Formats: sequence, C-alpha cells, structure tokens
Amino acid sequence: MANYKIERIELVGQEPPYYDQVREYFLEPKNVFLIHRKQNDLHELDWERVKRSMPKGEFRPNLYGLLMKRKDEEFWSLKYIGQRKYSGILQRLRSHLIYRSENTGSQYEKVKQAMGDGFEIAIKLIGVHPDYWRQAYEAKLIEDIKPKWNIHG
Repeated sequence: MANYKIERIELVGQEPPYYDQVREYFLEPKNVFLIHRKQNDLHELDWERVKRSMPKGEFRPNLYGLLMKRKDEEFWSLKYIGQRKYSGILQRLRSHLIYRSENTGSQYEKVKQAMGDGFEIAIKLIGVHPDYWRQAYEAKLIEDIKPKWNIHG
C-alpha cells in the first residue's frame, strides 16, 4: 500500500466540444417553442403539441431549457437548464410542466406559479451526441449562465 498513488488530471479550461455553439443556442432569442400562454383568463399548456413535435428515433434532444416572459415583453428569460437521456426527455419535461413526482427535482411548482402569475412558458431543446456529453454540457451551462431556478442555496 505504501506505493499507491492517486493520480490527478486537471482539465482546466477544457470545455465540451462545440460548447460555444450550444451556449449560444440557449442564449439566442430564436428557436423558442411556446407551450403555454394565458388567453382570455384561461391557461393553455399545449402538451400534445410538444409530443407531436418530438423527433422519432434516437436523435432526440437531451438538453432543455425552461423559459418565461410576460406577454408584452419582447425577450424570454431562461430560468432552468436540464438534461435527460434522449429516451426519457418527454417524461422529464412532463414532470416540469404537467405534474410532479415527489422523487424528482422538478420545477413544476415554479412553472405552475409563473403560469398563475400570467407568464408565458416556453422550452428550448437541443440534442448533443454522443449522449454521455449531456451531463458535461448541463454542468458547464449552469456554471456560466446561472439560470435562477438552477441555483441552490
């Protein structure tokens, strides 16, 4: 045991491949998928539209953003960035938007409150492949952008 050494490799300054492109996607004001708006005092969340728009097969999105804005505002505010293996992306989005399981870190309560306060809700979806990169992108995006709902404590 005396000769055992734990190696340390520092990847200082290293980012996932094409990170700037992914970061720009989340920050740019286009490619926002509106899923909820308040019309005539009725809240409309179009979950069926989300399901229909999801690509089939393996190249589904595995990173997502939750955004909100008031109807009279021009720009969306990115509130949350998350990731999920592409095969579970719809289930994860549903836990944020439709109902919450007690076992998840879902943002359902915050989304529900924002809808009640008259905010429009939108999502951004992007797929990074191979799939194992999604966690590195999520961590780096949260570190750089600091979306309000991702900040804990």
